[in-house]
Amino acid sequence: MSYLTQYPGVGPKTAACVAMFTLGRDDIFPVDTHIYRVGKRLGWVPTTRTREQAQEDLESLIPNPLHYPMHLLMIRHGREVCSAQVPRCEACKLADLGCPSAKSNQTAGHSSQRRTVHDGSGDAMINPKRLDQKKDIQDETEHKET
Repeated sequence: MSYLTQYPGVGPKTAACVAMFTLGRDDIFPVDTHIYRVGKRLGWVPTTRTREQAQEDLESLIPNPLHYPMHLLMIRHGREVCSAQVPRCEACKLADLGCPSAKSNQTAGHSSQRRTVHDGSGDAMINPKRLDQKKDIQDETEHKET
């Protein structure tokens, strides 16, 4: 990774993307703005962590075989459902599974207005280590790529 980041304009995220997508490394989990936001809202990443620290957190939290499909799904989820300004918690499949951010928004009575963001403290309700739906995740990723 340090070899790639020595070049101007190549930061940790770009280097991690090259490692994952070009070199097939499954021990890497690139973190962009969408993954960073979703990770914080799910309680997987404390809000005090930087993106680089969040990458370390998520690499150790999410099982290696799930890095690639979870990377794609978290970006898509962050773009389409868990957006920055007005997340659509009412349309989120993770809300019923215990997403702390959706739960705090529901308790606060938010609907389609700007939502509060879970602060990332405490235990996450959704544990990525217990993702028994590996096949479902891969099927969903393959379906969207075609």
